[in-house]
Amino acid sequence: MNRHILLAAFAVLLAAAHLGAQGISEVRPFRGQNRRILPPGHVNITKHHVDVKIRGGTAVTRISQVFFNKSSMALEGSYLFPLPRGATLTSFTMVMNGKEVKGEVLERDRARHIYEKIVRSMRDPALLEYVGRDLFRARIFPIPARGEVKISLSFVQELHEQGGVVEYRYPLKTQAFSREAVGDLAVHVSIEGSRTVKTVFSSSHRIDVVRRSDTHVVASFEGRGVLAQRDFHLFHTLGGEDLGVFLLSRNTVADGGHFMLKISPPLHRNDGPVLPRDIVFVVDTSGSMGEDRKMEQAKNALIYGLRTLRPKDRFNVVSFSTDSRSWAEHLKEADPLAVAEAIEWVKNLAATGGTNIHEALKRSLSYFRSEPRLPQVIFLTDGRPTVGITDPRRIEKDLKEANGVG
Repeated sequence: MNRHILLAAFAVLLAAAHLGAQGISEVRPFRGQNRRILPPGHVNITKHHVDVKIRGGTAVTRISQVFFNKSSMALEGSYLFPLPRGATLTSFTMVMNGKEVKGEVLERDRARHIYEKIVRSMRDPALLEYVGRDLFRARIFPIPARGEVKISLSFVQELHEQGGVVEYRYPLKTQAFSREAVGDLAVHVSIEGSRTVKTVFSSSHRIDVVRRSDTHVVASFEGRGVLAQRDFHLFHTLGGEDLGVFLLSRNTVADGGHFMLKISPPLHRNDGPVLPRDIVFVVDTSGSMGEDRKMEQAKNALIYGLRTLRPKDRFNVVSFSTDSRSWAEHLKEADPLAVAEAIEWVKNLAATGGTNIHEALKRSLSYFRSEPRLPQVIFLTDGRPTVGITDPRRIEKDLKEANGVG
């Protein structure tokens, strides 16, 4: 395909769920004759807030948690928190009956015995992934009957950059110790640096990203009644080049693998005139798009793209399933009325039929002419072609022939 055509593909990555890795374990009655360890579920997490500040390669993480004892008796237990590699605990605060509770950091050898003990009791096999890390442990008592315990802690760690990519991971999983959903879960990450922050992406959670400037980006995740089934995993890329590029790939035996490529331009550029665009939005409306809110996500992305058009741009919208159809017969000027009409057309799209990628892309290229404008195709789909020409090599060959803009 012509090197001037920009194809942007949107993909959905599904991360596998695991059991929990932090929380209050070995819960037992605080007093009495029978002080056997109780099964999980007596103590639940009603609040879990995480505030992270990443600056100059260092991450400071502050955590606030509230645990609720559902039972009618006072309990005690061990609070466990697996520290990320290289992290240093800077504070831990828990007040019981007016007294601050002390905790201890266990180095990896002692921590390994605790991890393995819990795994042997079949409560949390996923803890094995934390073997080799330090562990923070504190004895929690008493946890009042139908009462709360509030815990605050913070730690600092260095984040290492590899190829311009910086990774941050927080041990969010809690299901081994609390089988019920977290009542109030929030993760807030502020990234600041002397270099441009390019792409910000979470492979584990759906995050909201707000750019305050080229060097300051805020990412957040919030939810109520959330099952904490996976750790929070965040990537961001740094650089001074014009475009930030981030590639995440996974190779699997079943389907040959998949990848996601994110390209992030600078937030502000004032070094020359802006070339008007001829842009065609192409959206998959096949039956599979009706699953897992994919059609809703595609519509939202498409509407967002339409609202970013500039007055000098021209555009069209193509939807496809077994066949393809266009919103307009030709490219239209991006005036407010045309954009509003296109948005209404997109809102009425429904998911049904097969996936004819070949016809949709050929139709989208037919709108371009050899003019001093920037031609772009924004392509939204969730899968491979199933209708019409489905051979990828044949599709590529035909699109090169159909591309008449250079």
